[in-house]
Amino acid sequence: MPPTDVMLRNKSNSSRPTIDFLADFAFDLSLDAVPPAVARQAPLSILDTVGCIVSGARNEDAIRIADVEIGSSRVGAARVVGRRERLTAEAACRINAFSGDIFELNDLTGGHSGIAVVPAALALGQEEGISGRVLLEAVISGVECIARLSKAIEGQTDAFRSGTVGLGVMYTLGAAAASAKILGLDREQTRQALRIGAAMGPWCPTEIHFRDGGTVKPLFFGSMPGSTGITAARYAQAGMTGPAGILDSDMGFLTTIAPNWDPTAVRGDLGWFLAQPRRKLHACCGRIHSAIDIAIEMRLSGAPFHQARRVQVSVGPQSFPLISKGGRLPSSPNEARFNLEYCVALAMLGADLITPKDSEEVRAHLTREALRELIAKIEVVSDPNRAGFYDARIAMIDNDERQYVVEASTARGSCGNPLSDEDVLAKFRHLTVPLLGSEVIDRYIQQMGRLADADEVSWVIEEVADV
Repeated sequence: MPPTDVMLRNKSNSSRPTIDFLADFAFDLSLDAVPPAVARQAPLSILDTVGCIVSGARNEDAIRIADVEIGSSRVGAARVVGRRERLTAEAACRINAFSGDIFELNDLTGGHSGIAVVPAALALGQEEGISGRVLLEAVISGVECIARLSKAIEGQTDAFRSGTVGLGVMYTLGAAAASAKILGLDREQTRQALRIGAAMGPWCPTEIHFRDGGTVKPLFFGSMPGSTGITAARYAQAGMTGPAGILDSDMGFLTTIAPNWDPTAVRGDLGWFLAQPRRKLHACCGRIHSAIDIAIEMRLSGAPFHQARRVQVSVGPQSFPLISKGGRLPSSPNEARFNLEYCVALAMLGADLITPKDSEEVRAHLTREALRELIAKIEVVSDPNRAGFYDARIAMIDNDERQYVVEASTARGSCGNPLSDEDVLAKFRHLTVPLLGSEVIDRYIQQMGRLADADEVSWVIEEVADV
């Protein structure tokens, strides 16, 4: 006899599917009911994501993606940053999300939730003519759904064993939640939107993210999940249905990618993740940020890295295979963003911030003999005592056998060392003022501060589109 729907739910002890808890949370969410900290952080998360989109819009691969989408998509209402064309919400989302992810500067709240949710919400919001209030509710819904799923599998996955980082499913589900909010779906339609979105979510191959990923990597965190989430909500609106056990059946996503996933992260009351957002300053993988910050601190305190004899960087077992390259020099911009030795060596030799140019100009950087020599002296080791995402330690011995050691469990932008509101605005200005000018950006920041009262939101993209 085939198992019943309830029997398939191996973790919940409930006939209510786990995915419906998330759908009901999204459907019931009202801006009036969220904590003040969340209401304050949500516009900053949108602003931060828009800054990333603007900074990446001129990248040659972003231009290629835009050319293909414009050539194959029908005309719509959604504007693309860096282009004058208006496309369907799905096409505009794919382009803008690609631009926003390419430099690895987008947020780390619940993974990289913003880069799927925000472009999807902005593109569909332009089509639907929504208010700022609805946009904020959509973004909060999507980000919080993703963050709860991320918490449920935290420390439980093995990207190298499974071959996938698994995030595409969660990000698509979050984009579907945001899209359902914008389309005004009812409770049952919202449940179906999330079920369909999770079923359609893209596989995110480990190979693409942490090895030779070519140039398509940004498609898998933002572009495809965001646009697929929009489509999933449209399907649900039209009456289509999805699999109730897509997350928690014995063949479900959570069960197979993380057998020991934590149901309380989805069903319990863990607070609001946007109240303590995780954001990025450095344009590289977030798992490298703590080591970069340590290197900067040591250099500013007088550690003579130019006289280094040996440097050991210790990171946790989960981070080690993802960012340690065994001294191999990066051969592409994408590889540079995930190469700990390269990014840390730049910081040791004088960089106070890893910027998009550091990956875009990787070949030029590697002509520096001092940089290549220092990379060769860096040994990255896996330390089982460093279980946290940001845990890192650097020990350097110079030519006179003097030892310098610093360790940290947080990085700038983490929950333990968060960026202030002023830091987020400074990052936004740093990314956008060179392209759009201070007058445009100052006005934009003022408008974003009044987003909750805005009657419409097309300006969120329109005001920064002409880069």
